[in-house]
Amino acid sequence: MTRDFHIEISNQSFKVQVPSHLDAVLKKYKYLIHTYTSYSSNNNNSSSLRLYPLCSAFGEKLRLYCPCNLDLIRTLEVAEERYWIPHVWKLHYIMTVIYRARWNKATEEGDFAPLSSKILETVIGSHFAGPAKAVLLKLAIIETDNHYVVGEKCKGYRFREPFQSAKFMEVKPPIPARIVKRMQYLTKLKARTDKLEHFFLSENLKKVTLDAGVERFFLTFEPKNDFQADYYERSVEWIQNKDWFFCYDEKTGRVFNNITSFPKNLRPFLRLDGSPLVEIDVANCQPFLLLGLYKSEPEREEYQQVVENGQFYEALDSELENPFGADRRKELKQAVFTQVFFDRIRQNPSKLCRAFARRFPVLFQRIQDLKHPHYRNCALWLQKQEADIVIDGVIKNIARGEGFPVLTVHDSVLTLPECVESVEELLESEFQNRFGIAPRLNRKDYTGECASIAR
Repeated sequence: MTRDFHIEISNQSFKVQVPSHLDAVLKKYKYLIHTYTSYSSNNNNSSSLRLYPLCSAFGEKLRLYCPCNLDLIRTLEVAEERYWIPHVWKLHYIMTVIYRARWNKATEEGDFAPLSSKILETVIGSHFAGPAKAVLLKLAIIETDNHYVVGEKCKGYRFREPFQSAKFMEVKPPIPARIVKRMQYLTKLKARTDKLEHFFLSENLKKVTLDAGVERFFLTFEPKNDFQADYYERSVEWIQNKDWFFCYDEKTGRVFNNITSFPKNLRPFLRLDGSPLVEIDVANCQPFLLLGLYKSEPEREEYQQVVENGQFYEALDSELENPFGADRRKELKQAVFTQVFFDRIRQNPSKLCRAFARRFPVLFQRIQDLKHPHYRNCALWLQKQEADIVIDGVIKNIARGEGFPVLTVHDSVLTLPECVESVEELLESEFQNRFGIAPRLNRKDYTGECASIAR
């Protein structure tokens, strides 16, 4: 059900139809809505009002962080870099961007985080951006991969040891009021989208809470290191403090937020509208999506049967001289991604690549072709297909229709128990429309599970 929504901008009156469950929210944010010209098959100049506000990739509350084992002021004094003491917030800002990248883009421990010089200059000033990075490098607080591609990739940065594996703390250096306003403005300006599905997910994100049992979880939690302990604790802290972040990758359509980066074994404690959740995920999702690389080759039918039944990894394992086995299925899955899907083209392929090429030679060659001119194209293509189905397909349909509560973690959807069948029908429909078949769907019911975990 839709309802006409009227808004006046620059003395001009506009009308737009929105789902009835969203019109109150749009009215709340109408001061952020601007005209947006969209493509229409009937009228290339048609206009609509579709610019929605989101919470930002940096977090709504502009918190700054520093490694617990770093006394930055003292370090600057010892290194005779006292010039930076009045500007210490600029150094903290850079460190915070690198730190928060662990959540924003779901980077793994040890990865380099991209740091855009253009954005950095906008926030801390063009005269400070380069020198600020230089002093952090000189003090051996951060390091860089020195790798950038014009228009594609920024230089990457990460903390050096002993700071990379340390816990972090919030710091509150004095920041000029005009700078705070600028940062808040830039945050709001960047965090806008013309996609209803993004706005819908962002609004659902703000309804998330945690069951009280999560506190008991940490009483028995044994992290493997301080990095993991900090990641778990901060993930929980941000949700408890309602410090939301939300961003999306324009290349792939993937979204990243507090939930996509939330530790998997803490998901039973998540609540949406106060209720526990059920997770629906696609069995062998990425291998299933590779069906899109086939044309009409006979091999497609064999591959289709394997992925339709969720047996891709088992089929591949049977081709190996030394199989991983059921107990090491997770290792096999990781190896397939790192060696087959996401690795460079190598003159001497791994045993796993050779096994894949023996079982599915046509598909293996299509994957190799997809990796030209850059090997990362395969990963980007898979992520784009996934987001087209889950975000642009399922979530958009829910937002336009019933509007029931949902969250996503890339190829899986989290929803309330009473909405599970609706989500599954939408997922199956999206896959049917694209591939002519639907994959097997797995359910993970978190209702009543957190009590046993917290004990």
